[in-house]
Amino acid sequence: MIERILTPLDGTEQSESILPYVSKVAAGLGAPVVLLSVLDQGSLGVGRSYFSRLYQRAESGARERLTAAAGVLEAAGVTVEQVVVSGRSAEEIVRAADSHDCGLIMMSTHGRNALARGILGSVTDAVVHSAHMPVLTVTPDRARTYHGEDSTLNSVLVALDGSELAETVLPYVIDLASRLSLEILAVRVVPPIHAFWMDPMPEELSEEQEQAETAAKEYLERTASKLTERGLSVQWRRLTGHPATAIVELAREMPHDIVAVATHGRSGIARLAMGSVSEAIIRGTGDPVLVVRPPGNAEPE
Repeated sequence: MIERILTPLDGTEQSESILPYVSKVAAGLGAPVVLLSVLDQGSLGVGRSYFSRLYQRAESGARERLTAAAGVLEAAGVTVEQVVVSGRSAEEIVRAADSHDCGLIMMSTHGRNALARGILGSVTDAVVHSAHMPVLTVTPDRARTYHGEDSTLNSVLVALDGSELAETVLPYVIDLASRLSLEILAVRVVPPIHAFWMDPMPEELSEEQEQAETAAKEYLERTASKLTERGLSVQWRRLTGHPATAIVELAREMPHDIVAVATHGRSGIARLAMGSVSEAIIRGTGDPVLVVRPPGNAEPE
């Protein structure tokens, strides 16, 4: 499913800190990597001219940085293609992923560049909600921990809520787990029905809470059973609390994991409203977070 990876870089050490993690994933998947640098002419102050000295200097610098970055991946046995384009960062990232048949975009959540205005949070959000393939984000600090042969990829935590939308992440979880030998932890969070001003909890609400928790347990057992039948190592956890908070806290307890979640999204760069749970996980864990946007304009009920 994931046969080629796109990684956008902006020429900064922060954005390039993702390279050790990219090399681990790409080498494990046996997938070539497309390294992309986007030059924003507007920020360069060169208008529409592709032939100005300033732009040529910026392009030359970008290619030099990409060549150095490619050397890091090639040292790990990864095949690399280098691409430099001009335009708006998010739009060009998505366009390049499509044109190069990339099944995954891996990008840093931080970084700034005088040339392309950096891989910032707004760009990441735009890419997550515009790309037709999964996007895996990771902070520079966490990505650096994967440097060296002793670092490992251990598990993938998949957040589910019982809906078909949430389950659109499962094919990618299965692909990564089977090819990278990862253990799967399926998690479903049941929000508490009991409000703080209700003391004690009314009996009817207590029964409703118990039914919700039982249904979540049964759902996780069925899901884990289906995954186990595929020869995968699977565990499950049912939690109670606010979904984003509970998942972030659990992820922080698990070193070297990937958190996988589906997010509602709308096509087009202009529609940037990220689902609150996926956004909180990306910003709250620091972990590699795999976000899958369901096809079409699906949104939660």
